[in-house]
Amino acid sequence: MSVGRNTYHIGFMQPSREAVDILFERVKSAGCDVPNPPAAIRGGWSFYCFAPGRILVEVGWKMELAYVVNLLLSIDCYS
Repeated sequence: MSVGRNTYHIGFMQPSREAVDILFERVKSAGCDVPNPPAAIRGGWSFYCFAPGRILVEVGWKMELAYVVNLLLSIDCYS
């Protein structure tokens, strides 16, 4: 996302994709400047918004190996 200058930003990683979606709804309903909804970006799930002073903020989640292993182990292949 380009904001017409260096795009340094603050990021807040979340424990799950669902947490990102929940925070998106909260930020949007609070009236913050949120250009786009959460999306798959660079192997994760995130959105950007602007804090007062036009500070770019990223809220995201990135799938880790432990998550994938737990997901695969939860699949019941024998039912």
